[in-house]
Amino acid sequence: MEKTSFKIFIGALVISLLIFAGLFIYSLNIKDNSKIEVQYVTNPTMFFTVENCINKYISYVAEQNSEAVYSVIDEEYKKQNGITINNTLANSIQLSSNNYSFVSQAMLEDKNVAYQYYVRGLLVEEIYGDENFEGEKREYGLIVKLDVENNTYSIIPSEVGEYFDAI
Repeated sequence: MEKTSFKIFIGALVISLLIFAGLFIYSLNIKDNSKIEVQYVTNPTMFFTVENCINKYISYVAEQNSEAVYSVIDEEYKKQNGITINNTLANSIQLSSNNYSFVSQAMLEDKNVAYQYYVRGLLVEEIYGDENFEGEKREYGLIVKLDVENNTYSIIPSEVGEYFDAI
């Protein structure tokens, strides 16, 4: 009878551990699928600082300066997408001239990651000599990470619509 009780105890212990492991894995998946916490940027200084970083990046792309573009692309993004200095421009937004600027329409700050911003706006081609000074306009979004300690930034050229849907 002792062997039977021991086998039942071990069986119950194994089943309990399996249930616990399953619940633990389930809770991790729920946490990963939850929406990120963001808020609109209301600090004008931060808003224009981030926008200036984007305009610098856009000017590098427009000038076809692959070294400069590569230097501001986020390291993790480069690794995940196989970005090298040789294919940087091919993996960047394609611009028809070198007279583009970026105008932010909305900017979100990630509450869980310090100094990470999701920005949505318009790429505006500036055509001089035209009555309105504006050519092509197209929507564009990206992520900007600021490193305030080193006074640097990095860009993740990514669609950001999903982040704006989070609020």
